[in-house]
Amino acid sequence: MTGRLDAAEQELDRARATLEAALGKDDPLMAKVLLELANLYRDQKRFEESEALYEESAALVVKAVGERHPDLVGVLESRAELFRAWGREAEAAVLDERARQLAEAFGLAPR
Repeated sequence: MTGRLDAAEQELDRARATLEAALGKDDPLMAKVLLELANLYRDQKRFEESEALYEESAALVVKAVGERHPDLVGVLESRAELFRAWGREAEAAVLDERARQLAEAFGLAPR
C-alpha cells in the first residue's frame, strides 16, 4: 500500500506544480488538487501537513465562490474526518454541523 500512496503523492505533487505553473497558485482549480493531497496526507497520518492543505483549499474555494457555496461542503467534511482521526472530536463536530447546514441549503445530502 505504501508504494501506491507514494505514487499517488507524486502524481498529486506533479499536478499541483503543473497547475501552478499554468494558472497560478491561487487558481480555483488548485483547491481540488490541494483537497486530494490533504486527504492523502490524512490517510498517511501526516495531520499537520493535511490541516494546512485543507485550510489552503478552503481559502481558495471561499475566494473564488464565497463562503456559502456547495464546493465548500466537501472540504469541510474532509477536514472534519481529519480532526476525528487526530482525536479532535469537538472541532470535527463543528465542521460537520457547518457542512450539514451548507449541504441542506443547497439540497445536497451530507456524507
